[in-house]
Amino acid sequence: MKVVNRVVLDSFPIPSSSAILFYSEALLFQEKELILEALLFQEKELILEALLFQEKLISASLLFQEKLISASLLFQEKELILEALLFQEKLISASLLFQEKELISASLLFQEKLISASLLFQEKELISASLLFQEKELISAAHDSRAMRILGIY
Repeated sequence: MKVVNRVVLDSFPIPSSSAILFYSEALLFQEKELILEALLFQEKELILEALLFQEKLISASLLFQEKLISASLLFQEKELILEALLFQEKLISASLLFQEKELISASLLFQEKLISASLLFQEKELISASLLFQEKELISAAHDSRAMRILGIY
C-alpha cells in the first residue's frame, strides 16, 4: 500500500509557492467564513434563548401581577363587606336605641297622663265626698237648729 500511495504522491506535481499561498488564503477565507457562520449561528441561538427567556419572564410577571390583582380585589371586597356590615350594625344599633328611647318616652308620657287622670279623678272624688259630707253636716246642723228652735232652745 505504501507503494501505491507513493505512486499516487509522485503523480501529483509539487505546487508552487504562489499556489500554496493562494490555497492558504483560500483556506483562511473559508476558515473566516466558517467562523463567521458559527458566530452568526451562535448569535442567533443566543438571541432566541434570550427572547425565550424574556417571554418566560414576561409570562411569569403577568401571572404574578394577575394573582396580585386578584388577591388585592379579594382583600378590597372583604374590606368593603366588613365596612358594610359594621355600618349596618351601627345603623341597627342606632335604630334600636332610638326606638327604645321613643318607647320609654311614650311609656313615661302615658304613665304621666294616667297618673294625672288618676289624681284628677281622686281629687274630684275627694271634693265630691267632701261636699257631700259638708252637705250632710249642714243638713244635720239645720235639722238640729230647727229642732232646737222648735223646742225653743235656740
